[in-house]
Amino acid sequence: HFLAQQTKSIQTIMSRQHDYAIHQRALVNALLPQINPAHMWADLGELSSFQTRSAVSDNGVKAAQWLRERITAIAVDAGRRDISVYEVKNSQWLYKQPSIVMKWGHSDKPGIVLGAHMDTLPALYGKMPGADDDGSGSVTLLEVARVLMNSGVEFDSPIYFIWYSAEEMGLIGSQAVVADFAAKKIPVAGVIQFDMTGYTPHNKQEMWILNDYVNPALTTFMHDLITEYVKRPVFYTACGYDCSDHASWHALGYPAVAPAESAFEEDNKDIHTAQDTMDKLSLEHMTDYAKLGVAFAVELAKE
Repeated sequence: HFLAQQTKSIQTIMSRQHDYAIHQRALVNALLPQINPAHMWADLGELSSFQTRSAVSDNGVKAAQWLRERITAIAVDAGRRDISVYEVKNSQWLYKQPSIVMKWGHSDKPGIVLGAHMDTLPALYGKMPGADDDGSGSVTLLEVARVLMNSGVEFDSPIYFIWYSAEEMGLIGSQAVVADFAAKKIPVAGVIQFDMTGYTPHNKQEMWILNDYVNPALTTFMHDLITEYVKRPVFYTACGYDCSDHASWHALGYPAVAPAESAFEEDNKDIHTAQDTMDKLSLEHMTDYAKLGVAFAVELAKE
């Protein structure tokens, strides 16, 4: 009953359709060259060096702390004072790794949410580096934040950067985050989830979009952003189930989208194994998704 009430309340807020239209070409095109792939590669080296980032492990907690310190340092270096970084803990004690949320801006306008999940499966033997899943998305998000915060631009809507815990355990972390947003009645204009951005089968420089468990209007807008700013071929694919954290937002009526690094049937076969390492990934591909993240945030957060 509580879930039904929350969903109805959120859908009422979201019924005031956001204007999903491209109108910041000059600003976006000025910012895209500021993306530095070397930052992503260095961050990924550190993030994938943990033995595991499992939500049930001490190393998972340490990885969350590393991300919190990294995003805080980016904000401090950029001279940004209008930020807050906080943790959202999971309701189940087993999942001790918290999600990390950074809010930038104090406006009460509908916010823009960019997310990735930080966790991996547990490492029963050896390592679980999770370079692609979802180290690649996590560091893509860090680079988007760095570019935007160093831009000097003041945005009209608040921007949230979120690293979810316990995605691999069944979207546990994002469910807690979305419940927190719903309880606080925080309006949201759009959510994007970066779950794996580095693997490109057959070395094809093309981009993919999930078309299930997503908002159709926002999905069309994301297609337009890729065509306008990244200039790569765009294709659609489907998970067939609630395969990442965008689905937690979608379930409560928030408009959410999810780019994909490849067609679902051609995904990286090394994920969830000790072989999910950086040498399998394309830095150029990751950079394309960072471009999408910058464009998504600017177009929705700047009037």
